[in-house]
Amino acid sequence: MASSYTEKEVQILHDEYTANPCLEVVDRLSVRLNRPRKSIIAKLVKEGIYITRGYRTKTGEIPITKLEYVRSVEDALDTKLPGLDKAPKTTLKALSESVVEMASLLEDSLEEVKHLSQVAESRREMLQKSRDFNDPITVLHEGKS
Repeated sequence: MASSYTEKEVQILHDEYTANPCLEVVDRLSVRLNRPRKSIIAKLVKEGIYITRGYRTKTGEIPITKLEYVRSVEDALDTKLPGLDKAPKTTLKALSESVVEMASLLEDSLEEVKHLSQVAESRREMLQKSRDFNDPITVLHEGKS
């Protein structure tokens, strides 16, 4: 089935909507092209240029499912927790945030310990070289090579 939109109309849709992707532009295009709002949106979707607002919660947050909270906790703890998805969503959210934050702090702490260990090893090596340098026999031996 051929498109009922002309190439010129498609170009107008593309140019105007991409310049300002909002519903007000869709409404203006609807009036300008004498087509229903849903038709304009459908054509923009088909052309791959329509940007959806996406669903938001009452507080304006992007919704996260209980299963996503459970998976974040399981991933952070590297374990499976069957039945955790039965907990209230607010509890799962608080648990997930706390566990993920603690896992992040633990990871940062381990990185710091690794760094401090490398620094300590470097100091031991420098101290050993310093002792070798102060030992006259070692200095004489190195001078002969």
